[in-house]
Amino acid sequence: MDLTATKVMVVCPVCMGQHFYPLSPGYSRNLICPNKKKAFDVLFAKTRAKNQHSQSRNSRIKVYQMRFILPNKTEELVRFQSHAQHFELRAGDRALVAYYNGGPKIVQNCTVNQYMSFAEGCFVATAVYGSYEADEVLLLRAFRDRELAVSRLGRMLICLYYVVSPSLVEFLEAFPFAKKPAKYLLDRLVKAVKAE
Repeated sequence: MDLTATKVMVVCPVCMGQHFYPLSPGYSRNLICPNKKKAFDVLFAKTRAKNQHSQSRNSRIKVYQMRFILPNKTEELVRFQSHAQHFELRAGDRALVAYYNGGPKIVQNCTVNQYMSFAEGCFVATAVYGSYEADEVLLLRAFRDRELAVSRLGRMLICLYYVVSPSLVEFLEAFPFAKKPAKYLLDRLVKAVKAE
């Protein structure tokens, strides 16, 4: 059965509330969060496949790779990391990926009404370097998993970072001139991690 246009209860990646939106198969751009009045995008499609693995032995983060069938019969691969240890998504399920600030934030299985949110790693570094896959971000994530995640103090620092960093990212988005000093500090941290 093909996917058709319909009203879908979407978990908003901006406010995390649930709101109905009319969606057609494929990408829907510039949906507006009714609470915060900010735009986000959604990919609404059928699932072809999903696989998952742990980010590292000591990490509680799972990395998911999902393939979605687009209306033109091509496929879109979405990589997503989450603290969710199990996420049900089978071939043929109706699913959506909600994007905010250029990256996937929510993956939702519309068939079984289940969703998972993106495990933000290196919020600030991603905002400063412009990509979750930037070399500096990858280096800092590896340092987090290799050095910090293995000790109790390191895990406490990671948790503190996850609490504080979303506010820092909002500040950087509101005041882009602040990215230059933030980049200077992160560059020094990256240099120190490389020297290790």
